Amino acid sequence: MLSAQNRQRALSAAMMSLALTSLSCDRSTAPAPDNSLEEPSQASAAPASSPSVAPAPLSPPKPEAKRPYNVVLIYVDSLRADMPWSGYPRKIAPNLTKFAQRAVWYENAYSLSSYTAKSIPPSLIGGYPSELKRDGYFFTKWSPENPFLAERVQGAGHRTLAGHVHGYFQPKLAMGPAEGVDDYRMIEGHIDLQAVKSVT
Repeated sequence: MLSAQNRQRALSAAMMSLALTSLSCDRSTAPAPDNSLEEPSQASAAPASSPSVAPAPLSPPKPEAKRPYNVVLIYVDSLRADMPWSGYPRKIAPNLTKFAQRAVWYENAYSLSSYTAKSIPPSLIGGYPSELKRDGYFFTKWSPENPFLAERVQGAGHRTLAGHVHGYFQPKLAMGPAEGVDDYRMIEGHIDLQAVKSVT
């Protein structure tokens, strides 16, 4: 514990420090700002000219023109998990492997259902099959009330293109997945959907 004399000395020292600090500050003049990181003002940036000529206003730089995004969404129905990009040692699927090295792929992905017509369309809508309006057939027909991804992208002003080899996705069948696609291309071939139309 400090004695009365030591307390008096400590208080005097504190008061002296406070007095010196307040004397060194002058409220009437503010410190000069550090402009080393700021853009030069118009007056300092403009060359000296006659007082009758006003300096030209500086305009902000024009932003680079935005380029449209190119988004490629690839679905492979019934693709096995043992692929080279996920650790399988055999060199199978060389083109997909090369593509996977430059693309985004997901190691843990889950299907919304156990077969194409109940798994791929709902993922392009953004819901579970049980939540969406559809019929009850094996080759499910999805209601136009379900907004597909291509419709949303198209509605935002982008051009859409799709291609497929599965007959279920043919636009003329009006099953739903081709909705909102500007340019839809099918690989030539044949599929008979009549044989399984009423399978539930």
